[in-house]
Amino acid sequence: MPRIEIFSDVSQVTDMVRMVNTRMPGTIRGLHDTLARVIEQEAKIRVPVRTGRLLSSIFTDVSKNLLTIQARAPYASYVEHGTRYMRPQPFLRPALEVGLRSVGDVLYEHLRRLIPGLER
Repeated sequence: MPRIEIFSDVSQVTDMVRMVNTRMPGTIRGLHDTLARVIEQEAKIRVPVRTGRLLSSIFTDVSKNLLTIQARAPYASYVEHGTRYMRPQPFLRPALEVGLRSVGDVLYEHLRRLIPGLER
């Protein structure tokens, strides 16, 4: 059930805003880390495997405000997008879509830890 809290003391609101601002960079980093794991796992589930080289080349990197998802095998783009002779077998784009659909849930979980009493 949704809950609404009304603060009668402005200092409570100020303290909460200060706390959120202080902890937000860590929350965003945690969000990036969690999304990176979700997307990487999903890509590794979806990638077609013959030798395992393409599977082992999938990685994510989180640095500052940038989340990178990449497959480093030289032929990864051909598998993802296809060629004139080979149909596409996308694995990164669908994994990214799964990750993007889960952003709301992941963000909520991180904010719930950050803000006491936060409910859906």
